[in-house]
Amino acid sequence: MALLYIDSFDHYLTADILKKWTHVGTGVTIGPTAGRHSSAGVAFPSNSSAYVRRPLAPVDNTTVIMGFSYHRTTAPSNSGFAEVMTQGGTNQLMLCLGDSGVMYLSRGGSGGNALYPGGTIVASGTVPLTTGAVYYIEWKVFLHDVAGTTEVRINGIADPGLTWVGDTMNSTTPGWGAVQFGNWSAFQWNMDDLYILDGSGGAPWNNFLGDCRVDARLPTGPGAQAQWTPLTGANWQNVDEPTPNDDTDYCSAATVGLTDSHAFQDAPVVGAAIYGVQHCLNLKKTDAGGCLVQPIIRAGVTNYPGASISPSTVYGYGFQMAQLNPATGVAWTEAAFNAAEFGYTRVG
Repeated sequence: MALLYIDSFDHYLTADILKKWTHVGTGVTIGPTAGRHSSAGVAFPSNSSAYVRRPLAPVDNTTVIMGFSYHRTTAPSNSGFAEVMTQGGTNQLMLCLGDSGVMYLSRGGSGGNALYPGGTIVASGTVPLTTGAVYYIEWKVFLHDVAGTTEVRINGIADPGLTWVGDTMNSTTPGWGAVQFGNWSAFQWNMDDLYILDGSGGAPWNNFLGDCRVDARLPTGPGAQAQWTPLTGANWQNVDEPTPNDDTDYCSAATVGLTDSHAFQDAPVVGAAIYGVQHCLNLKKTDAGGCLVQPIIRAGVTNYPGASISPSTVYGYGFQMAQLNPATGVAWTEAAFNAAEFGYTRVG
């Protein structure tokens, strides 16, 4: 599977960032209007440790492809803002912005957790990014110490200066297991509509997806199954908040085998392609001992479970990507998504 992670930033608050990202730097916020279609986005202030990091488990650990909206709100200042990393934190390759507003690529660098353009500049772009304008940036990297490749697209068009072949890795062996976004220097920018792929699997998920929109969808009514115990009211009403409210209301399952499924909002853009559906389950267990929960997709009268998630004793997100419709084994259609129910089942 190539689609590893997507984020709309619409369904969580600044206080919840560490539920989705394992590292967060100083001053990073989820801004309710920082997105690009009257929605939320992540806002990076102008300081040297404003960043978020997301570990991932790619099948193809030599290729990474990402896309995200980029909106700089202050004048450019030499800084890295997107980075491919190993699981151990080695900086492989970094996408940076120069003082002129033109991007460049830096291999390696240092600076601890912060993004830092202190490595070797390997390629320089030609297209300036204007302060205040919104761009959709896509970046593809193949990691290799001799024949590595990179390509950066701005609103679907490649910047010729950033299409490059050479040494794209700073570690002794190829591989990546995390991405990081943020700011090392004195400019502010917002990010929205993020997707991350590796190079495995078939088209279109093993290459650029183009300008994408990511939307959070919420429960709107009861589904076919309501077996967990709601704190109050109907099951779906305890999990329909646009941002987590943790113990304010919730559904619980004391025994194995209980399942909830809910009706959800329809796809927001009529006729748009759906490249994948990601469960984001905000979960915790209430005591020591084993506990396993599987996300489910219900199509017709059949539940299709995902991989098991083991919650902690504090709330955190468990993720499950359904790149394909599990009922058909092919890409999602709008009608299939709108008809599906989504939920969870306790299995351990």
